[in-house]
This record gives sequence, structure tokens and C-alpha cells, in this order.
Amino acid sequence: MSRPIEDLAVLSRVKGSQQERAMDFQYRSGDQPLSGYTIKRGVGWGGFGEVYYAVSDGGKEVALKLVRRHLDVELRGVRQCLNLKSPNLVNLFDVRETERGENWIVMEFVNGPSLQDRLKDSVGSLPYSETRQWLLGIAQGVDYLHRSGIVHRDLKPGNIFRDDETVKIGDYGLSKFLSVSRRSNQTQSVGTVHYMAPEISTGNYGRGVDIYSTAVIAFEMLAGDVPFDGETPGEVLMKHLTAEPDLARIETRYRPLFVKALAKNPDDRFDSATALFEAVDAVTMGQPIPQSIATQGTPSSLLPTGSSDPRKRDREPSAPVPSRETPPVAAVSMAETMPHRAVGDMQLSIPPLPGTWQAKRREASQFLWQIFLVGLLSSILPAVSLKAWTALDGTYRPTMVEAVALSTVTALSSVGIVALGAIWRRSRTEAAGRHLHSLLFGLALGAAWFSLDLWLLQIEPDLLLTGGLAAVWSERGVDLLGPHLLGYATLCGLTLAIPDWHNAVSADRRSRVNIGWIVWPAVTAFAIGSIIAEIDAYYVSAAMGLTGLIVQWVSPHESILLRRRRQRRQFAGR
Repeated sequence: MSRPIEDLAVLSRVKGSQQERAMDFQYRSGDQPLSGYTIKRGVGWGGFGEVYYAVSDGGKEVALKLVRRHLDVELRGVRQCLNLKSPNLVNLFDVRETERGENWIVMEFVNGPSLQDRLKDSVGSLPYSETRQWLLGIAQGVDYLHRSGIVHRDLKPGNIFRDDETVKIGDYGLSKFLSVSRRSNQTQSVGTVHYMAPEISTGNYGRGVDIYSTAVIAFEMLAGDVPFDGETPGEVLMKHLTAEPDLARIETRYRPLFVKALAKNPDDRFDSATALFEAVDAVTMGQPIPQSIATQGTPSSLLPTGSSDPRKRDREPSAPVPSRETPPVAAVSMAETMPHRAVGDMQLSIPPLPGTWQAKRREASQFLWQIFLVGLLSSILPAVSLKAWTALDGTYRPTMVEAVALSTVTALSSVGIVALGAIWRRSRTEAAGRHLHSLLFGLALGAAWFSLDLWLLQIEPDLLLTGGLAAVWSERGVDLLGPHLLGYATLCGLTLAIPDWHNAVSADRRSRVNIGWIVWPAVTAFAIGSIIAEIDAYYVSAAMGLTGLIVQWVSPHESILLRRRRQRRQFAGR
């Protein structure tokens, strides 16, 4: 199953990288969906579309991105950056629309690894010679963007690449949304939480956002870890807002620098990413920090003892200090970019990091709640169905045994489908695998159903009444019961294996309850049951129809309208 890459603006062909893993894409090698370019392979996909490595008719290697979702938002951000020219930025060449209405972005193809890959492979901090190369390229690229009136807003190791000896920043023209993890293959990015400046909580997207992110990246290269970490994204965000960075992880000589660089107030930080680089470089080389850099921002921790900030020398003590505001570029409020849940003055609704104890607890709680609902509905709906059946057919009088059996089988099949749905969501199982899982579960369900009816004396009652349980394993018992067991297993196995039940329990299905998923299993069960003489087709059809209703009702669902509203909030103004 394909997995999203962190940066769709840059494609790497580093051997063994995730871009080379097998993925499923609309276009294959040799296709020419965009005039003048031939696709060689698909390399990644994300929230906006698919990305391919391609070659132009003249032999130029490029990255082609097929934009599928949030088209206006994506293309607006890219067009603002088409004419930027810097050796430290990944080039965006063109935006094209085909006759089929497909929109493509033509981008530079970068031959080097990302800083994220380098940090992932390293043990501890990076050598300073390498750190210096990365940090200088980042600073030059960030300052060029700022001089061009653009704020990156999503600076992180996954968006920074090295092409030979040149460091390049990517993803600076794309609209993004909040990520839930650091160094994972599932980042969807704005502002990955470990690199997010605190002022983003107020919708301030000024230059200080990128300077803060640059400082976090520099800290990570020098210390081998980020200054703020936690069990959940919400915890990390709150630390950015309220906690002091853990400077014990970094060498003592660097600590005053990062007190300034990671200040909560953007006015207290360095004025530029280059100033941060020069300060780090000076401290590393044992040289004095230039006075023009040391006096940037309000904190005086870098100034010589007894000195004062020259910006305050000529001011009256009672005069208010004017704030130096950097007009935010395309500033967007937090309410527009994140799902809503109040946490202090912020609006947060971020799921726990995958794999953490909080995420597992949430999944377990959700699953247990689904099982409870299955049990409740399985005790009510079969009784209601039998009552309605009686009203339609005055000659039918269901027994208590039949009611118990129908309720039990409905509950067993519903629990099984819900459990399989959870497995499929976690492992992203392909369709063939899902049908196989359903078949195996159906065979087991048929055996359980057979055992239940046998125990309730619905199958060959004379055999058990005269010979007891031991008669089941006798030669006569095998001859009598074998066809029944085979019929139950065949019926349940085929009934569950033919439909793709993933579509009934998927959270992004079109509607919470689709009548087709009630009729389709019921009709399938009736058709198969009618062929098998040992099975009551009406009885089985009712159980499968109720299963289709219950699993849809208890499974999580986000309507198309709600999903579109959430996406508009997340991508508004990007």
C-alpha cells in the first residue's frame, strides 16, 4: 500500500528511500498525460495529489505533481512563487492544465537526501561542518523568501534537501495543514508541531515563524533532539506556548543563543535566519558575536555585563516601547487552519500520535463502544424484525429459540465485521486481502452458527436426544451432520466474502447508512441459502441484512458536508 511522502515539492532518488517503494498510481511508466513529458515512475502522494518522476522531450528530469484536491488553494500558493530564483530554493517551473481538465505542477527534481533522512540516520548531533552547511543554506533560502515577501510557514527537516553541495528548501509555495507527527511517513503538514512557533496560535504568520523554525532545526542538528517534545501534538504545542526549552540537551556555550532564538515573543528573536547562523557560527569558532547581531531582540543575555540595549538608551524611562511588527504574509487565523476544540486561547483538535499509549487507548475505547452498540442493537433489531415478519405473515409464529439464535448470529457477524474493519484501517489491507479475511471469518461464523443450532436442537434433534453429545462423533452423526456443517460454512463464507465490507465500515463512506448494504447481503444470503437444502434461506437473509445495518450504524462516519467544511477551515487562505 502506498504511503504519503512528507514533501511533495521535492523528489529524491536516494537508494532505499521511501520514494522508491512500490506504490499505486493512476499513471505508469511511459505514459504522457502532460504534453512534452514522459512519466518514468510514481514517487509519492499526499493530501493534494500524486507526484511522478518524469523526463521532458529534451531530456530534462522533472517532478510532475497531479493536483487532485484543494485545487484553487494549491495553485494559488504555487503561482505566487513561480518566479522566485534562488540556489537555495527548489524551482517551480510551470503550472499546466490538460484537455482532460487535469492540473499539473512542473517542479525541479532534486538528487539528494533530505535533512530528515540525515537526522534519522545519525546517532546524536551532526558534525558541525555538516551542520554549518545545512544551516547556512537554510538561512540563505529563508531570508530570500522573506525579502520576496513570502513566509514559508512549514519549515522542517522533511522540506530541506541537499543537491550535491547545495542546500535547497522545498514546499514553500504549497498550502498545507497541521501535521500530527515528527519524522514519520504520515506528515500532512502547516507547521509540524515540533517546529511550530508559538505566535501561530494567534494567527500571526510573520517572518518570526520561520526564524523560530530555523532555530528549532539548528538546535536539533547541534543537540540530536528537538527542544520541545511530548506524548501528543497538543502537549508539544502547549510547551511551545508556555514552557522554556530544555537547554540541558545542548552544549553550554550555545544556550544563550537559543534563549534568544526560541523566545516566545517574535520581537525578542534574531532579526533574520542569517543572523542566527552567524551567531551560532561565531560561538562555535570561539569568536565574539557581532554587536549588531547580539543586540537584536529584547533579551540582553548575549550582551556584555553592564551594557544595555542601545534601542533603549535615548528613551525616557516612562515612555512606552513601540513594538516592531512585521506584517504577516497571508496571515490566517488558527480557527481557519485547525479543527476546533478550545485549549486556553488556542483552538486545537489533534489526534494522539500514532503508536502512543493515548492513541491505543482511544482506539480501544472506540472499539469497545462499537461492541456495546452492536450488542444493544443485536438484542433489539432481531426482535423487531421477527415482530414485523409476524405482522406480514399471519401464519408465522417465531419461537424463543429462533429469536435467540437470530440475535446471537447477528451479534457475532456484526462484531466480526467491525473487528475486521479496524484491522483493515490500521494495515490498509488491499481488496483481495479483505475478501480473504471475510471468507475465513465467514467459514468460522458458519461453524459457530452450526454449533449454536445443534445445541438448540434445530439440527437433527433426535440424534442428540437419543445418543447425547457423543453421538455427534459417531459414524451416523458424521453422516447426518456433515452436510449441515458444510452448508452453514459455505453459506456464511460466500455471503461475507462476495461483498467488500470495507465500504460499509469505512469512515469516508458517502452516507452513514446505505440501504444497499442492507439489501445486498440479504439478497446474497437468500440466493445462496436457497440452493442449500439444509439452510432456512429466509432466516439467514434476515441475519445478514441486520448485520449490514448494524455495522454501518456503529462504524465511525464523517459526512461529505462535514468533511468539506473541515477541509475549508484547514485550507482557508493558504
